[in-house]
Amino acid sequence: MKMEEKKEGLELNRRDFLKGTAAAAAVAAVSGPFSLARAAGPEIRVGMTLTYTGVYAMVGKRVENGIRLAFALSKYKDQVKFFTEDTQGKPNVAIEKAQKLFEKEQIHILAGPIAGHESLAVSEMLKPKKKLMLLAYGANIKLCGESCSRYTFLCGHTPWNQSYPAVDWFLKTLGKKVYLIGADYSTGHEVVKFFKEPFEKKGGQVVGSFFSPLGTTEFAPYLAKIKSASPKPDGIFGFIGGNDLINFVKQYAEFGLQKEKIPIIVGLGGFSPVLVPAMAEAAVGNYHVFHYSNWLENKENEAFKAAYIKMFPGEISDESVLLGYEVGTMMVKGLEAAGGKPEDTEKIINGIEKADYRSPRGHVKMDPNHVANVPIYIFQVVKQDGKYILKTAAYTGNYGTPYSGPDAPGGECKMGR
Repeated sequence: MKMEEKKEGLELNRRDFLKGTAAAAAVAAVSGPFSLARAAGPEIRVGMTLTYTGVYAMVGKRVENGIRLAFALSKYKDQVKFFTEDTQGKPNVAIEKAQKLFEKEQIHILAGPIAGHESLAVSEMLKPKKKLMLLAYGANIKLCGESCSRYTFLCGHTPWNQSYPAVDWFLKTLGKKVYLIGADYSTGHEVVKFFKEPFEKKGGQVVGSFFSPLGTTEFAPYLAKIKSASPKPDGIFGFIGGNDLINFVKQYAEFGLQKEKIPIIVGLGGFSPVLVPAMAEAAVGNYHVFHYSNWLENKENEAFKAAYIKMFPGEISDESVLLGYEVGTMMVKGLEAAGGKPEDTEKIINGIEKADYRSPRGHVKMDPNHVANVPIYIFQVVKQDGKYILKTAAYTGNYGTPYSGPDAPGGECKMGR
């Protein structure tokens, strides 16, 4: 357990940043409506129930860093105090830690868990208490529909918009035969489901599938099934993340499947600049579906990366940092709408609902079911000048997640109705 106050060494000197980066002209675009003036006001207590151990250990800290960056670039930098707790990837622990932060530490806003099964549990607990939570990850599909909540915002993505948009691209670019893979919990099953159903309706064929437990280190039994699949798949699609993805991709190459030109396509990202170096050549040629890449070319992204390096020297910004930054950005927007009063939860919510701005990932707005509507890209890992980077292979459009009607993937969202 950690309880951390903002640290002087982490605070960003905005004037130095403006003078010292080539992206200075773009800083206003990144900051959006953030005011450069310092605010004198009440203490803002922000809690974070993230994963600091286990499969997603490297994700939690980076999400935290992104949230810290967003506040450091805002007028609330001298008012905010952070409290962090490790959920260990377990729903019961996540609930316990969230309760502790609201009841003991008296936090105003919570940055919620990483995994989807955790986030749904915490959201359901917070809903009757009218306590506000924003999620970087943790996009359980029910939160987009039947379990949507006025007090929960999905600021990153959902299993639907990180899966469904890849169907047409796969059929057009790779072929009609797919092998489906997934981590054996809600998010893995949902990513697979939302690809499989439209893929088959449009004439595609699923030639096999598997779901592996979180923490799997030996994928040989699964890889043997892929290698013997008949007919041969044109690509592998699904979701495995974190350290599990590193193991899978490296062993995939060792099995000779990479040489057979059968690419892996991962929903919800995965081939980040933090993970790819551990995969090295085994990552080359594979793809992921996501709304952000460190190599996206726009002025907002250049300024975001420069600001992160300034605040966290020697570190690389990636999707996890960006998602934390978006959570922090929306918290700040909500606080602006509430006149800087952190206790005014309802006005903060109203402000976040109206979010519509240019971010490092492109145009972002908040849909009525509290799901961020974001650009969705297909990125491919390539080696360029001796380095592994993500090249934009396709832009599929902007997506939130359907929230009304009989075909809404998470059921119908009746928030406010």
